[in-house]
Amino acid sequence: MAGPLKVCVCGGDKDAQALAGLSALCNDIETRVLALQEEEASKWAPELNLIIHERNGNTRDVKSKPRMVTSDPKEAVSGSDMVIIVVPAHAHGVYLEAVVPHLGKNTLIVGLPGRPGFEFQCSNLLGVGVYTVMSFETFPWESKVIEFGKKIEISHSKQFVTGAMTRGRGICRRPPLMSIQMMHGSEPLFRQARHFLEVTLSPYNFLNVALCYGYWKDWDNKPVTDVPMLYETVSKETAELIETCSNELLTLAEAIKGAKPSVDLSNVKDIRQWFVENYRHEFEDKKEIQDIIKSTKSFQGIEHLMKDSDGGKIPDFESMLSEDIPMGLAAIKGIAIIMETEVPKLSHLLEWGQSKLGKQYLVDGQLTGSDVDATRCPQKYGFNTLQEILDGKKEENPA
Repeated sequence: MAGPLKVCVCGGDKDAQALAGLSALCNDIETRVLALQEEEASKWAPELNLIIHERNGNTRDVKSKPRMVTSDPKEAVSGSDMVIIVVPAHAHGVYLEAVVPHLGKNTLIVGLPGRPGFEFQCSNLLGVGVYTVMSFETFPWESKVIEFGKKIEISHSKQFVTGAMTRGRGICRRPPLMSIQMMHGSEPLFRQARHFLEVTLSPYNFLNVALCYGYWKDWDNKPVTDVPMLYETVSKETAELIETCSNELLTLAEAIKGAKPSVDLSNVKDIRQWFVENYRHEFEDKKEIQDIIKSTKSFQGIEHLMKDSDGGKIPDFESMLSEDIPMGLAAIKGIAIIMETEVPKLSHLLEWGQSKLGKQYLVDGQLTGSDVDATRCPQKYGFNTLQEILDGKKEENPA
């Protein structure tokens, strides 16, 4: 017999703990955890207690035991069939650089989620076309640490999670999508996009930035006493902005398809379709996006991230935007620049977000700012044509 699938979960926070716990429940998977911060790795208990709220309303209280939790990349990664990166996108590079010396030629690399530009970064750090890479659109569920490294609550499992796959030269030991599904059980349903740019152009990649902008764009910089809800406070104006941004992504997808008809982006969805597909049983039957966002059950009770200041609270823009701006909108804007496609509202969100982060990515409509190297826009990797984006490498003899 071939033995269990060897899976290395990279990360130490709540989502890595949840995924490692779920994976370790499967008898046919040997689960290892790589948490690069030794102090973080040492806090994990040998056994994890998972409280799992299922979509049908049932709750399971189960225990699972990952084989190891370590800060040593060689120990965690060597011999792994699959390496799953479960950290914020700005930390992807740190983990990819740590694991690459220990990867087998047939190892599958997974970003859960990967976020825009994940494929570019993998090609840059791991080699072009060497490894099969999967990049998923969102986390499959919401998780909460009750006791760090010991007790985790998993809830609001999505109905579907879409991931893109770019094939490498190696041969994965088991079908990639089947392996991911096996780790999670029957829900959510994991499915494969037709092209990695479908995941890159998902509304998920701008939604939270638009919500943050809509609430705080006119803020007077004074502390507030109450912490606002992220989704339930969405205004009609912000909902209209969200729809416009969604339409800009559709326009960009059409431009790509027009230039390269072989690139199938038929599943790039507008914001309403995206909500119906991912949350169809969670919101009231409404026509307006504002009402859909406000009534979606998974979004209830989620607050804007805040920090203490002068006896009150102020928005924590670093926590809210440090992933979605450089690892989201900057990559999308970079593709739009190459395609010569105008995306004015998405560009405005990018400019507003970079100002709140104190960064400079977009300057006079071009990604030439001093902080571009901290993004995953195609320009960072020297890509200036659609073909280079699709190939994940610079053309040797460009026309």
